Amino acid sequence: MEKLHFDVIIIGTGVAGLYAALELPETLRILLLAKEEMDVSNSFLAQGGIAAAIGKQDKKEYHIQDTLNAGGGICEIEAVETIVNEAEKNIHELHDLGVDFDLESGELALTKEGGHSRFRILHIDGDATGKGLVQALLLELKKRTNITMMRSFCKDLLVKDNTCYGVEIIETNKKANLCAQKIIVATGGIGSLYGITTNALGATGDGIAMAYLAGATIKDMEFIQFHPTVYYSDEKRRFLISEAVRGEGALLRNERMERFMPLIDKRGELAPRDIVSRAINDQIKHQTIPYVYLDATCIAEEHLMKRFPNIFQRCLEYGKDMRKDMIPVSPAQHYCIGGIRTDLKGRSSIHNLYACGESACTGVHGANRLASNSLLEAVVFAKRAAKDIQESITALIELKDIVWEKISVSPAHDYQASRQLLQDLMLQDAGIVRSEKGLNTAKRKLQGMKREWMQYDGLSRASLEIRNMILVSELIVESALQRSTSVGTHYLEE
Repeated sequence: MEKLHFDVIIIGTGVAGLYAALELPETLRILLLAKEEMDVSNSFLAQGGIAAAIGKQDKKEYHIQDTLNAGGGICEIEAVETIVNEAEKNIHELHDLGVDFDLESGELALTKEGGHSRFRILHIDGDATGKGLVQALLLELKKRTNITMMRSFCKDLLVKDNTCYGVEIIETNKKANLCAQKIIVATGGIGSLYGITTNALGATGDGIAMAYLAGATIKDMEFIQFHPTVYYSDEKRRFLISEAVRGEGALLRNERMERFMPLIDKRGELAPRDIVSRAINDQIKHQTIPYVYLDATCIAEEHLMKRFPNIFQRCLEYGKDMRKDMIPVSPAQHYCIGGIRTDLKGRSSIHNLYACGESACTGVHGANRLASNSLLEAVVFAKRAAKDIQESITALIELKDIVWEKISVSPAHDYQASRQLLQDLMLQDAGIVRSEKGLNTAKRKLQGMKREWMQYDGLSRASLEIRNMILVSELIVESALQRSTSVGTHYLEE
């Protein structure tokens, strides 16, 4: 039997998980667990870029203030200062790991996005930053002999006396426990709870659900960010039109071809995402079409093609030429601001359990994430978690062999129908605009869904994803009910 010895288990292979693995010393035996292929993640889909106050006209103080302004006054200042102050050294570290950011006249190319007062967004291949980051990190990972990559579904965290010592994984008709000294949860977002999303289809909130069941503190789950400009289509997972397109001059127009953002916010199309999403949502309510238009025809053709080659090509595939056509857009779920509560070293409330990336809640984003702060937060806290693990891990120990146990899967159940019901419910009652009545309706219906799910409680991936989706939906609704005033992405109707 193959012996598996792991000092650290990392669940998730987005930028946070990959970067954490690379920042850990090569003396440690590391397992990277993914339920999909290694390059299937929200990180891979990220277009816009990574924020860093490194431009000649920029200052760290400006980036800090922009983050606080977007966050609705409830960001944790020390966490914000941490990511801003450590941004530049992590950019250099990423470069050393093979990440090639776009250059302009020999210097790092910078663009601007909503909520930012300066040009400070670094990008890769124009509008494929996440893809560029993930591919570069995966190439480096393959050189590391101390890192094992494994595709398997993580069912639960193993915890005793508030100390995490491993994970339970499942595969078809079998399960096993894997033990390690330290565990990092980096499982990404929750987009499948809403269905209409920019997230990877496997984003079912698994890490947050596992941590909650294990007793970890979960925070700020009421704050769900919708990206305002997502290409409108009949598809569930929709592709977003990066905020950087508006940063380069694109305008929003309603069905009458009128600009509406300047009447709502002095920053116009570059207001923070929660404001723009609600404005678009309101326009849609009062017109005959379920979308507004993004007008990029004012951007010089050569610049448009160079800066947004992937978005341009995707629009062409849908029959729209950004050089001359209006692009239909509407909001879609994009980012979970809350998650597993961590300190400035990535540590959760459970000993030996860390979290980073979208599944964590560091306090950086407050009530609304500033554009392109997510990748920055992911790398900064992944590096900090890795450093803390390096400093606190004991002498290397030889763990038990992996032992697979056969399991029986519950009778087939129409989990797709259950998903659809949950997604419709969350969009309707816990989406861009909410009400106390709607949230209470959602709470009651989710309780009914949980009772129904328990009748089919099984060990299949489909069943466990439904479990996780219901649990995380309940956390969102409960948190929203506890916050009686509107702030950031949590907006209550009068």
